[in-house]
Amino acid sequence: MLKQNKLPTGLLLQNAGLISTQQLQDALELQAQYTEMKLGEILALQQGIKARTIDFFVDKWQEIIDQGQIFPLGYYLQKANLLNQQQIKVILQEQKNNQQKFGVIAVQKGWIKQETINFFVDNLSCKPPQPMSLDALEKYNQAKLHLEKRYADHSLILSRILAWTGGIPYLTKSIGQVFAKSDFNIPGGKEINTVDRFVEVTLIRKWQTSKAASSIRAISHSLLNNFRCDSKLLLKEYQDILISDNKKYQGNKEQKELLLLGLIVQENDWLKVSNIIYQHIFNQEFVANELEKKFPQTSNAVDVDNSHPVKSASSIIEYNPQVSIEEAVPAFTQTDAKVQPNSVPKQTATTPSSLTRINSLVPLAAIALLIPLFLIINNYLASFKAAKIAADSARKINKLQEFCNGLNASSKSSLNLITKLETNQQQLLGDFPASCDTALNQLRVIAAPQLGKEDKILEAIRHLCKVPGHSEMNIDAEVWLRRWYESASWGKETKFYLEEIEKHQNRSCPAAHFTEHKD
Repeated sequence: MLKQNKLPTGLLLQNAGLISTQQLQDALELQAQYTEMKLGEILALQQGIKARTIDFFVDKWQEIIDQGQIFPLGYYLQKANLLNQQQIKVILQEQKNNQQKFGVIAVQKGWIKQETINFFVDNLSCKPPQPMSLDALEKYNQAKLHLEKRYADHSLILSRILAWTGGIPYLTKSIGQVFAKSDFNIPGGKEINTVDRFVEVTLIRKWQTSKAASSIRAISHSLLNNFRCDSKLLLKEYQDILISDNKKYQGNKEQKELLLLGLIVQENDWLKVSNIIYQHIFNQEFVANELEKKFPQTSNAVDVDNSHPVKSASSIIEYNPQVSIEEAVPAFTQTDAKVQPNSVPKQTATTPSSLTRINSLVPLAAIALLIPLFLIINNYLASFKAAKIAADSARKINKLQEFCNGLNASSKSSLNLITKLETNQQQLLGDFPASCDTALNQLRVIAAPQLGKEDKILEAIRHLCKVPGHSEMNIDAEVWLRRWYESASWGKETKFYLEEIEKHQNRSCPAAHFTEHKD
């Protein structure tokens, strides 16, 4: 199957089985009427597909294709908002029981289409990344980066980036994007020093926290928590390649996985670490520490004296098809197995023993006494568990309330905070603190103008429409909504958004109540 990453968004979603041909056609017709609107916005409004799913394919899909699959399938389906965390847990549990594939279970549950699973499996192909040449990087710069508009000698910057990354596509492009978006003031002749300083400080020293090093953290996660290989064997194989600098390619499972991760490269029949950045970060100290943390050595454990080993029961009699079962059984077993006559006095049915009757009643009496005790213990444990859950819930609510009381949000952080609070609101329902409810509505109003500046009017309106009518922030929400509604630039689109929200999402927008009195 051909890769889908070069297709327009509409065809990409259609090939993934997420929208129908008719849905795409209807959306394109509406886009022709409302030229300022994006296709994804129209599809989201018509409930054809979730907005977060569209954002995933627009913003993340190309990066994932470039990087290759380094996480299990469920990770990507959750990122695309096609499965939630609870559904993934259910699937993983069933996988343990019946050994079926992840996608098969997801389809059987009716949570996702087979066509969508096929699309992800086909496109998340398992093949090593192909290193970029300087010529390929120059073409990428002309198409995406345009470094020549910012720097006197952009070619020197590109070649230096390549020297650090070894041409690993995702890492190379991500560094290039930093230089394309940054305000670096690089004097002539200082290009190499600037690239070196960025790599050494931002990527190597701060790789665990830097935004630019996200791909490095992804490789680290997959190296230490691999879903295709045993992580211990993977680390040891990488350690061998790192120490030897050049190791013969043997085609084992671990070597293939390291190639897929882009952590090593193959040159003819020899393997080596892909680049200088990885050599610095995933060095011998890193590998040794991780092996010790995940798989502690047992050399200090007390040795067991094996000078007189005890055979297990299964080793006492070895199976020999030429020896009969009776001959194989030890002599003492045969003797004891024979019934000796008159060894036990016979007991007639007419003279039952009193002792036998008493003995039979003892277990019943014991059980009768134990049942109430068991019920008492069980009730106590249930009460204790319920009290613990209630206490944990109370602590969580108090902690959340303290967080909301001390909240100091800016427009840059508001969207992340909104997501966090909305998640807690769904979990806590009626127990969601009032202070957090107020903070959430404030954040929605803070986020809207910033989204408007970025031409994300649909998302801005969604946030404003979530502000309840009883909230003190409803007036502020109405101010922004009215401004867009009556503006020459966005009036037509805003009216369309509000109509679509009411029509397809079957809910009103409290902040837009002023439209009820307009024609």
